[in-house]
Amino acid sequence: MRRRRVLFTPLSNGNFATMDFRTRGTGMSEFNLAGERVRSVNTVGGPSDFHDVLRLPNGNYVVATAQEDPCRLTSWGVSGPRTCINHVFQELTPEGVVVWEWDTSAHIPVSETPEVWREQQFADASFPEVADPWHYNSVEDTGDGFIISFRHLDAVYKIDKRTGAIVWKLGGTRRPESLRLVGDRLNGFSGQHDARLLGDGSVSLYDNGTLGLGPSRAPRSISYAIDTGANTATLVDDVRDAIAPTSGCCGSTRVLPGGNRVTGWGMSRHMTENRADGSRIFELSIHSFIYRALPLLPGEYSALQFRDGMDRQYAD
Repeated sequence: MRRRRVLFTPLSNGNFATMDFRTRGTGMSEFNLAGERVRSVNTVGGPSDFHDVLRLPNGNYVVATAQEDPCRLTSWGVSGPRTCINHVFQELTPEGVVVWEWDTSAHIPVSETPEVWREQQFADASFPEVADPWHYNSVEDTGDGFIISFRHLDAVYKIDKRTGAIVWKLGGTRRPESLRLVGDRLNGFSGQHDARLLGDGSVSLYDNGTLGLGPSRAPRSISYAIDTGANTATLVDDVRDAIAPTSGCCGSTRVLPGGNRVTGWGMSRHMTENRADGSRIFELSIHSFIYRALPLLPGEYSALQFRDGMDRQYAD
């Protein structure tokens, strides 16, 4: 577990999942508290993406691919066949058998990529060899489907697992399933990460405020109340902290039971706990940049469990 990891996340069975940042396509490794690898699960048909992993109530895992597929970018003004990084989300058994999958390219056309992110692609040294129209970064189980965040779409999508249909789209360019934003004076978010379903049905996310190649604005921790009957998403919370004036990528935010926010201010060294009014009650700074900061709630783990695990790892 000493290799560099971008993702280190607790699972519902008390173990931790890791995904490699530098070694593309190596899948998910699951470790117990003693640092022993208990399982490895990898995607099928394409290399794995490192951004997120889920363990479902049935014991299966959700991991996405980051595979290079043929594509057409005529809606971008680019002619001829091209190659795009595509994400296929797979539910895998602990033995690695695919029991469900959802192909991003089959449901979200590249025409939904906003102009600012297309311009960033044109400026990238790898373009036009490989384009990155979607760039997924989080997936959340809803029981009947999944909520998926795509950075280069400035949007979050709710997917129906049974049919594969898009139930709603939050943010980004409009499509028939788009929700109307209410009460957000910034009229949405950009470059977002860590979209999560809250207990009351609302959705929280970390708004990076990354406007493609343009000037970035301050990031924020926000949540929207989703009303599918009225087809609206109403801004509920907008929490910011002067500790992070910009956030080029990465980041996370989680809502605690009492309403406070634990936020990892992406591309900075800082994670904080803030009240709903933005006042800071806790700060932790590290020597590297933060991809995701996750609070461990009381009762999930005990200090004794961690101590026993460390004693097993360093018995000598």
